[in-house]
Amino acid sequence: MKERNSINDWIKLFRNGGIEALLTRGNSGGRKGKMTEEAKIGLTERLSACEFRTAGQAEAWLNEHHPIEFETNSIYYQLRKLGGVVQSRPSLPSKKR
Repeated sequence: MKERNSINDWIKLFRNGGIEALLTRGNSGGRKGKMTEEAKIGLTERLSACEFRTAGQAEAWLNEHHPIEFETNSIYYQLRKLGGVVQSRPSLPSKKR
């Protein structure tokens, strides 16, 4: 029972460190992200300056200046996470015959 273990961990934390110990966040143990802090800063600056018109341009910049490669969905996720506005291509009106 994972839930019981979690509750026991919280009780132990509270007894040892009070409410402050419960409110601190530790390492979640998840996989580290690909993007370095330096890459995030550079990408955020360029997004703010509107230097990229497409997600592909942002991805190319990352590949050129930092050894980082993302899948297509991942680059969109990273851009949204950093506050970038990614617009899709406008669709062409359908031809009616």
